[in-house]
Amino acid sequence: MDDRESPWVTFLTGTWRARAWLLAASRFSGLYAASDGRALAKHIGDAFKARHLPRKDDVRRTDLFFLTQTTMTALIPEIRRVRNYPNSENEAQGEAIAEGTCAFLGQAYCPPGPSDTKHREPQVQPGVVTPDSALHAAARAPAGKD
Repeated sequence: MDDRESPWVTFLTGTWRARAWLLAASRFSGLYAASDGRALAKHIGDAFKARHLPRKDDVRRTDLFFLTQTTMTALIPEIRRVRNYPNSENEAQGEAIAEGTCAFLGQAYCPPGPSDTKHREPQVQPGVVTPDSALHAAARAPAGKD
C-alpha cells in the first residue's frame, strides 16, 4: 500500500480540505466570468472591507454556465456558511452588498433608517376568505367545477 492509499493520508487530506473550506467560506469572494462581474465583485468587496468584514480574493470561473451563458452582469457572491450569525453581522453583510451594487451602478447608497428595520404590520389583516371576498388580482382558475 503506498501513501496515496493510506487511511491516514486520506483522513489528513480530508481534514485539511475541510479546514480550508471552512476558512474560505467564511469570507466574501465573488465568482465571475466577465470583466463587469469582476468590477461588481470589487465594489462589493470594498464595501465589505470598509465594514471590517472578512474578504478574500475573487475568482474567475469560466466553467460555470450561470456566469458564461448570459449577457447581463453576473456574479455569484460567496459570503458565509449557513449559520445563525448575529443580526448586526447579517445586516452589515447585506448593506455591504447593497452599497457595492449601488457603487457599481453609479448610484448613491442610502442606508436603511431605523424605521426600515422594524416589522411592519400588513395593511389588510388576514381573515376568512368567502365567496364575497374582494379579489386583489385577476382570477386564474375556474370558480367552480362542472
